[in-house]
Amino acid sequence: MSVFHKINLDGLCDHKLIYDTPFVSQKECGLDGIYIDKGDVRISEYATIDGIDFRFVFGKFDNVVCNGQTVSVSARADKLHIIGFSYWGETCEFFRMVYDDGTEERINVPFMDWSHSVQEHAPWMLCDKENIQTVIRCISSGAATHIIYFHHIVVDLNGCTALQKIVMPNNFFIHVFAMTVEDTATK
Repeated sequence: MSVFHKINLDGLCDHKLIYDTPFVSQKECGLDGIYIDKGDVRISEYATIDGIDFRFVFGKFDNVVCNGQTVSVSARADKLHIIGFSYWGETCEFFRMVYDDGTEERINVPFMDWSHSVQEHAPWMLCDKENIQTVIRCISSGAATHIIYFHHIVVDLNGCTALQKIVMPNNFFIHVFAMTVEDTATK
């Protein structure tokens, strides 16, 4: 049986997309004036999505715009789970895993755009859809109304020793809402 370690992104979240109340000035909220009404996304702080336990942050900020942030982990893990999406197209970026024994691993993490689901994935798109599932669909509010898709991304880690920290890439088009590491070997 796997052990899941929900990662606390509380101090790392630096962007807000989910709001409790509608905005009068839509230019300064969300992404280009597009935001999500909290009632439309229907997720709570602790949620099980796609069989994995996640912790979401709500408040002043609710997601991490990747800018080289370092996430403390301190757990053995052989899988990384991310709930998020890219904005303005698909992309793949390297996350750096730093282990307790001083070794490092760079893992290539695919992110799909928030404007379509995995089922709408065309063969020419950059992301490998086999490691991604569309898990949340909700409607946007504000400057434009469309369906927003949150994706669950799963990436294998070496898992030989305890993971100490994760260093995110520098790509402001990547939005991470929740992260969990999984140890499939612990019984």
